[in-house]
Amino acid sequence: MADHSLPTTASLYTDVINTLNAKISDVAVQLNGATVTNPPTNTVRWVAASNRWERNNGTPASPSWVELSTGYAISITGNAATATSAATLTTARTINGTSFNGSANITITANTPNAVTFNSAGTGAASGTTYNGGTAITVSYNTIGAPSTSGTGATGTWGINISGSAATATYATTAGSTWAQTLLDDADAAAARTTLALGTLATQNVTGTPDGTKFLRDDFTWQVLAATGRLVAFTKYTTGSGTWTKNASATKIVVIGMGGGGGGGGSDSGTPGGGGGAGGDYATVYTASPPSSATYSVGTGGTGAPAGGHGGAGGATSLTGVLTVGGGIGGRYIAGGAHGTSSSGGTGCGNGGGVGGYTAVSSAANGGAAAANTGAGGGGSAFGGTGGAGGSGYLIVMEFA
Repeated sequence: MADHSLPTTASLYTDVINTLNAKISDVAVQLNGATVTNPPTNTVRWVAASNRWERNNGTPASPSWVELSTGYAISITGNAATATSAATLTTARTINGTSFNGSANITITANTPNAVTFNSAGTGAASGTTYNGGTAITVSYNTIGAPSTSGTGATGTWGINISGSAATATYATTAGSTWAQTLLDDADAAAARTTLALGTLATQNVTGTPDGTKFLRDDFTWQVLAATGRLVAFTKYTTGSGTWTKNASATKIVVIGMGGGGGGGGSDSGTPGGGGGAGGDYATVYTASPPSSATYSVGTGGTGAPAGGHGGAGGATSLTGVLTVGGGIGGRYIAGGAHGTSSSGGTGCGNGGGVGGYTAVSSAANGGAAAANTGAGGGGSAFGGTGGAGGSGYLIVMEFA
């Protein structure tokens, strides 16, 4: 800040310019925020920190700053000279009939409420009527400008909004059948049952409680399955091999096996061939506990022979430890093959293959193949043809509780 005792006659020219610039800067900010050197007596400055004007009551060398508001009398005239804090309004005001001057709280009571009644008689207040609670009012369809929808005075056009399947449904253009019309014309459920020829079946009451151990008997009662003697599993193998596993509740099994049939024999150019032999079959019942599991194998049919050859033997069918039945031997071109036999000493039930047919016409004819899972032998050929393949066997396991 500037030294207000300068410049003097002894000041250099350059110092005079700097001093004057500093004084101008002090005056521009009203000496705010600066330590002023040698301010003249009665100098007034602004102190932004306290928002106060101050005056130098001292000398330039020893300034003494005094706030103008405390050190000097200020003359105020008009209402501001006599104003005090307001405790009441000069003139009281009325609010909803209650006088209020600000000296105390007041309670404002609303108008006595009156009912709003709705009815469908069309006798409500006129459209456009206002309601402030001072008078009861009735609201009906005429209040909103709607016409009556019933009675002799019904007027207006009313739209109907239809959605869903009904919105796109079309009416039937083709008459139903005579039977359908009869059903639709039935007066009650009993007549409909007669039309449907249900008789008394649809009116039976089933008694008992069903679960996984019961069946519905023909007298419409749930009955428990017999504890013993009932079939709990039936398995038929028609090809290949694998492992059979007994049902946990089975106590005995019946096994039926058929071996594969032998292939048909192939004749030479001058004779017919023989048919293949059929596989044997065998059945056994175990009253004691059967094995929990066993391997099985289904016999394949023997291959048909080429001209002048013998047919291949059919494969054996077996359930290890329970049953084995042999396959039929292959057919020769002179005679049919023999049937297979069981391994347990029983007689096989399959029939021998038939001899191939003879014809005087010296032209080759192939033997026919046997059907699958029959154990039958393949047919023999004639005059240099190929013998037919034997039929494959099968294995059936029935398990009983």
